[in-house]
Amino acid sequence: MECKIILTTPQGHAVDMLLETMSITKSAVGLAFLAKDLALDQLKRIPLLDSVVDITLEQALCHQTGIENDASFLWSEFESERKRNNTFNYARDKFVQDLDNKEFTRSFSYNNIVWRVLVSRFEELYGEKLSVFLKRIEGLEHATFKGDVDGYMNGMNGMMLTCSMAKAYAKWARGILLQNRNKLLTFSGIKHSVFGRLAGDQYRVYPFYGWFIVTHKKKFEPVAAIAFGYWCQYICIGLLDKNIYPKYIGIQLRHEYYVHNNNDTCDYPETWLTAYLGKQ
Repeated sequence: MECKIILTTPQGHAVDMLLETMSITKSAVGLAFLAKDLALDQLKRIPLLDSVVDITLEQALCHQTGIENDASFLWSEFESERKRNNTFNYARDKFVQDLDNKEFTRSFSYNNIVWRVLVSRFEELYGEKLSVFLKRIEGLEHATFKGDVDGYMNGMNGMMLTCSMAKAYAKWARGILLQNRNKLLTFSGIKHSVFGRLAGDQYRVYPFYGWFIVTHKKKFEPVAAIAFGYWCQYICIGLLDKNIYPKYIGIQLRHEYYVHNNNDTCDYPETWLTAYLGKQ
């Protein structure tokens, strides 16, 4: 199992230090909900908010709100808010404001701010903080999560993992994904987006609970799942292996202060996928 760290220094490989995994955090939030509700019965029915009854938890967890909040995400404003306050009201109000101000359809739209709303909804539903649940996963006992003054994780980012923790997380994640194998392609494939091209032009990509599920273009079968985080950070999981503990999981993380340049390896998922499928 590979874990590569991108650094600006020559050593550049698996040093056991905590790294900010950025939006890979969303994949952990999504799987926490799945682990609590494996039948997906509640998540398809329960609204995201009492005031937003036409968007379900599942739609929010699968980027199906129709509301974009990626390029428009006010990162510095959110950072300032989390250092002073509980960020739930801020996140809820921002999301509802976007919802009220835009015409939308239920389709893939990458949204950051809604994941902080989901963090609080998890506790309301299941009676514990989401970060507490994640730290009970074997190997993640010492993971840390950036959050607000009341200890609520950001949701959209902030999960801090070492390489060894990332490997433990990937093993756990694969188990949850395989338990939901028949549901991985619930929503339509992503088109006209960097996320739709995440694995290269030979594949289709589908959103599922913070993950991106990969199929061949001509075959409707999940072959891999990818968690993606800025900048060029990935956890890639093969879904074809029959082994309980697969050897072929690929992880690429980035040092927090790494400055990207022309040598970036953002084609990691495509390279990994080619090697993985060649072993099947």
